[in-house]
Formats: sequence, C-alpha cells, structure tokens
Amino acid sequence: MSASIDATEASRRRAAATFPRRMVALVMITGVLASMTLAAAAPSILRLPGEATGPLLPLGAKLAAGGALAVGAAAALETRRHRWLLRNLAIGSQAIHPDDLERLANLPRRLTFWVASIGALVSGVTFLAPLRPEHLDEGRALSLVLLSWMTIAAACVPFVVVARAAVSELFEIAPIDVVRVLVDRIPPERLRGQARLLASIILPVALAGFGGALATHAHLRSQVEEARAATARAIAHSVLQPLRGDLDATGRMESARVATSRGYATAILPGPLDLAETRDRTSDGRLAVSVPLEDARATFVLTTPLPRRAALVGLGVAFSGVVIAAGLAMLLARALARDLVDATARMTRLGTERVLPGAAVEARFEVVADLERATHGLAERFRVFAAAQERALEAREAARRTRGLLFASVSHDLKSPLNAILGFADLIDAMDLGPDQRESLDIVRSRGRELLGLIETILDAARVEAGQLAIVKQSMPVVELVGESVRAARLLSGEEGSISLEIDEGLPDIPVDTIHASRALGAFLAHAMKASGEAGEVVVRASWPGRGEVLRIDIVHGAPAPASARERLAMLAHRSGPRGRGMALALSLAKRVLELHGGTVQVVLDGTGELSRASADDVPVVKCSLPLARDAAPRPSTNTIPPLALSARTPPR
Repeated sequence: MSASIDATEASRRRAAATFPRRMVALVMITGVLASMTLAAAAPSILRLPGEATGPLLPLGAKLAAGGALAVGAAAALETRRHRWLLRNLAIGSQAIHPDDLERLANLPRRLTFWVASIGALVSGVTFLAPLRPEHLDEGRALSLVLLSWMTIAAACVPFVVVARAAVSELFEIAPIDVVRVLVDRIPPERLRGQARLLASIILPVALAGFGGALATHAHLRSQVEEARAATARAIAHSVLQPLRGDLDATGRMESARVATSRGYATAILPGPLDLAETRDRTSDGRLAVSVPLEDARATFVLTTPLPRRAALVGLGVAFSGVVIAAGLAMLLARALARDLVDATARMTRLGTERVLPGAAVEARFEVVADLERATHGLAERFRVFAAAQERALEAREAARRTRGLLFASVSHDLKSPLNAILGFADLIDAMDLGPDQRESLDIVRSRGRELLGLIETILDAARVEAGQLAIVKQSMPVVELVGESVRAARLLSGEEGSISLEIDEGLPDIPVDTIHASRALGAFLAHAMKASGEAGEVVVRASWPGRGEVLRIDIVHGAPAPASARERLAMLAHRSGPRGRGMALALSLAKRVLELHGGTVQVVLDGTGELSRASADDVPVVKCSLPLARDAAPRPSTNTIPPLALSARTPPR
C-alpha cells in the first residue's frame, strides 16, 4: 500500500514538472483540431463552390499553422508566470502561497481567452478582400467566418474541461492547509454552480442551433442559384433565340435589358456553336452561366438575393431552441440545487442521527446520491471510531480513578510500618550507642525518610490524576513557608548542602496549603541540592515584583547541573501532569501542585536564555510564582527578617 501511494505521489510530482509542456501542447492541438474540423465540414455545410475551395484550403492551412504557433506562444508565456509555484509543487515544498494557487486556478480561463481571441482573429482574416480567395463571395465568406468562430467556441469546451482537470491534479499535491485557506477565501457568489450548469447546456444548443441556421442559409442559397440558373436557361432558349425579320436584333437586345434588370446580367456573345452549357464563377463569387444559341452564346451573371425573411426564420428557430434549452436548464439547475440543499441538510444532521444500513437516499441526481452515500459511509466509520475512542477514554478514566482509590486506600498500610520503623529508630537514638551502631542507625533513619517521602509523592500523584487532591489554603508568612520547604527538601534529598535564603522585607502573608506547597517547593529545592552537590550554595530568593498580585520564589542551583538533572528539568518544562519516576515524578507533581494553587513554574537559565539552549556550564533557575490574596498588604517591618544563610547544619528560622 505504501509503495502504491509513493508511486501515485511521484506521478503527481511529474505532472507538476510537465504541466507547462502539456498546456502548450493542449492549446496547439485544440487549434489544429478545430482547423481540421472546419476544413472537413465547411465545404459541405456551407456548400462552397469548388473554384473557391481549392485556393481556400492552402490559405486555411497557413492561417491554422500561424494561429497554433501564436496560441502556443501565449500558453508558454502564461505558464511561465507560474514557474516557481510549479517548481515547488514538483519538489514537494510547503512554501506555497494561496495567491499563487488562486492565479493557477484562473489559468484555464486565460488560456481559453487566448485560444478564442487568436482563433477569431485568424479566421476573420479570410473575410478581408486582399486575402479572400477568388470565386468566394462576401456572403459565403461571412458564413465561413461565423462557422469558424462557432467551431473554435465548440473546441474550447473540451479544452476547458481538460485544462481544469490538469490544474486539479496540481491542487491534489498542494499543501492541504494552503488549499483550505484558498477555499475559505472564495466568496459564496463566486461558487456559480447553477451558472456553469446553464452554460454547459445552453452553449452546445446555441452552437448547434446557429450552425444549423448557417447550413440552412447556405443550402437555401445553393437552391436559389440552381433555380436562377434554370431560369436563365429558359430565358436563353425561349427569348434570346434568333427570329426572322428586321426586329430580331432589337428584340434580343430589349430582352437582354429586361433580364439584366431582373438580376440576370445578360450578354450575347459570338462563340462556338456547340450544345454544351458551361458554368463558372466571377472573381467576386457570382455564378456565370453560358447557354449556347443557334448563332451565338448567351452569358448570364446571376445574383442570388435571399429574402430577409428566410435568414430571420433560421435565426428565430435557433434562438427559440436556445430559449427552450435555457428554460429546461433552469429547471434542471433548480432541481439540482434543491437536491444539494436537502443533501447538505441531511449530512449536517449526521452528527446527531444514526443512518440505518441500506437506508434509501432521497436524491433525484445520481451524482448527489453517490456523494451522500459516500458521506454516510464515512460518517458511520467516524462514529465507530469515536465510539471506540470514547470507550477507551472511559476505560482510561476508570483505571485512573481505580488506581487513585487503590493508593488512597493502601496509604495507611504503606506508611504505618515506616512510621513505626522511624519511631523505633528515634527511640534507639536516645540510647548509648557506639560510632558504628550510630552510623548504621543514621543510614536506616535516612533511607526510611526517603522511602516515606517517595510513598507520599506517589500517593499525591495518584490523587492528582484521580482529581482527589484537595488544596486547603491558609495564610502564612513567607519565611515560614520557605523554612518548611527547606526542612522538606532535607528530608527528601538526604543532603546537607549549604542553602542561602534571600527574602525581601515587607512580604505579605501568602494563602497556600501548608503541607502540599512546602512539599512542592521542597521538591525543587531537593533537586537543586542533589544536582549541585558540594560544588556550590543553593539560593532561595523570595520577592514581590512591582507589589502586584504574584509572589515570586526562585530556586537557583549552586553549580552547573549534570546531564541527568538537565534532562529532568527539560521534562518538567514541557509536561503539566505528574509523569516519570523517582525525582522526575516528584518534580512534575510539585509543578502540578503549584498550578492547583493558581501559580506557575518556569525553568530557565540564570540570565542566559531558555533551558532548551542550555549547555553543561549553565546554572538553571526554577522560578515559582504563587498568587496573593486580593487584599494582600506588606507585613510590618518587625515581622520580617533580613536575608540569612542556612548552613549545612543550621535549621531555618
């Protein structure tokens, strides 16, 4: 499956690379095919005389070649404007702007304009007198130009379809976000589905109707020529034959004058006395008939005037056909619009209604019915997926609650033995012990406290995930919160490194949960103590920036953090829920507890940038912010303490 998808994608990329050549070839082929169709159909449709068809074909071939080259050059210039977009599509780049795609979508329209304009200009040249072939009258030349325009218009219909299909292939490989932006930018009034449906029905009917009118007009003109040629033959045999007597010459001349006044330009010329009747065309395309007489030949140059009513009848029939087609197209478009509106309403309700398998689709048009069936199938698949996902989330939530309840229920069973062990160790500490015994007792008591802190961390994490961790806030001085945090850090880390406190004067009391907030700050401080070791002094700064609504407590590491500590801090900076194990779990839980207080935790470097850019020589800083009460006021100076340093053995004040 992956190989077939890659092959399809590769073929689409090739389509983008070869798009300019295909467009140039398409417009040139369209022009050549239109010319060949016109050359094959025009003599029979317009009943062109043989004398005019002979010189007309070479002229038409030259004009068609020139027109094909012209439209090819125009197509090359138009596609060149999109060369950067086509290059990005061919290489799969995402650097594509919606405006470029919009201009590409208008390319078929512009190419159609060039094909129609150049084709109309080239075909109109045949009507000009210097280039119009001999023996082709103005009426037939005008009919030929009109038929050429209709042929070009008919050729533009499949050209637009093929060009739009080629552009659609490029849209399929364009970035989906860019295409979505372009679709959202199109105003509703530009989505003219009904107008295009009307055009697709009316245009062929109009071309067929007016083409039929031209053909009818040409055949009617040929019939009129035949009838007038027969009349000229009758005039020659009945009126212009020689008579005996003195009035012979005068009568013949008078008859010729009368015939000329009726549209039969008559001349009696000496010639060979044979019985063959000949026909020819004058340079302006009129029919010349030569009829043999007993002593000469009578030559008639015929005009073929058609009654205006005949042309109007043909145009009226064609126009009536267009009007009828427009009416039927309007009815069809309205029916399609109603189908689309109803289908859209039904598909909108798919989110709340379940479609029964095999349910009938109420649509008159098969294409709308197929689209609705496909949408129903896709919606049903999404329902199955959503139901499965919902069950998975419910199962996950149930497992989380069960785990939280389990930890909460067994917390007493886990902590009671440890408390007994630690209490018994304190009793033994009061006895008279030797140095080795006291060292062993200190190890037992230290590890027991570490295990007790780890159990409390796991239980609190379980309560947080189960949503059962209750935060009970009460006001307390900042110095007491920091002191409790230092004690919690020493119990959690088992380290006795140096800690320096820098607490500003006049800090207000802060509303926090004394137990959980001190544990959270203690977790950050314990991690800093473990990461720093004996290399430096950890600093805790408490400040009230700008006398605002937030209290800041910063924990500055005493030395550059090792790789493992930087990794844990990076995990802390990108996760909000309690995850990981050991110290990483304690840090993420501490962050979550402070967030439950309404505070924030930010891990940065000491004035050098973000943690993601940290190096082995950078000193991390954990910045904790906790909200104050709305009526927070500075404590009197008598209740504050100056900055102090806590040594390894000095308890906080």
